[in-house]
Amino acid sequence: MIKKNKWIILIIFAVFVSIGTYYLYYYYPRKIVFEFVKEIPKPNKEYDNSQWFSYHYIQNEERLIYFLIDYYKHRDPPQQGYDSTFAHNVGDTFDYEHYDYIMVYQKQLKDLSYSPYLAKNYDYIWYCDNK
Repeated sequence: MIKKNKWIILIIFAVFVSIGTYYLYYYYPRKIVFEFVKEIPKPNKEYDNSQWFSYHYIQNEERLIYFLIDYYKHRDPPQQGYDSTFAHNVGDTFDYEHYDYIMVYQKQLKDLSYSPYLAKNYDYIWYCDNK
């Protein structure tokens, strides 16, 4: 009788530890180590995007080119983006096979944290876990 109760208590304990570990993994933000790579100058003197508090997630050159050139055409009001030659030269300096990049505007990134919950509900990059 005591052995049977011991197994039941052990199973219940294992279930609680498993659930606790899952919630800790899913919700608890972890600090991400990152390295400053490159500062890209403003496309023109009138450019001001300092009010924007987010970032662009860059995982390939195509996406970088979009955010340096085409992104500005779709803004309201449309703005002049970067020169395509300049954008391609910047894109050639990055290693997309081994790294992903984050582009922020007129700010310095000081801290970066991650959890699947934050990525899915706030950053909209839930697909990064599926790579």
